[in-house]
Amino acid sequence: MSRAEELIALAERVEALDGPDRDADLAVAQAIYSKEEAAALGWAHFLHPMRNGLGQVLEFTASMDAAFLLMPKGHWWAMGREEKRPWARCFDVGQMLDQPEEYGRAIDATTPALALTAAALRARAAMEAADV
Repeated sequence: MSRAEELIALAERVEALDGPDRDADLAVAQAIYSKEEAAALGWAHFLHPMRNGLGQVLEFTASMDAAFLLMPKGHWWAMGREEKRPWARCFDVGQMLDQPEEYGRAIDATTPALALTAAALRARAAMEAADV
């Protein structure tokens, strides 16, 4: 499975959640941050199999502030609500104009934090796919 496919699978997992999930937060952190980045953030143990550092990992699935940190540099975001479900979009304007089906797709989820987390993961997956 490619890195882009892994990020899409994780985004789908987040989209399907009914609310915050610490196991999903850990999976997101492991997918996005290298060991060096984790150490710089003070999450030195978050990659340990016993999940020693889970308490240190940001609550991406619960917090909009944490979810915003997942957005790739140079990307924009939009959010809204449709039929009582929040949606989010994370996109690079230039790439969205060239490949609108891949970039900026609106992602709906149970909560705004889940929607934005999933949208950021999908934007990162699109960037990975474009680099291949």
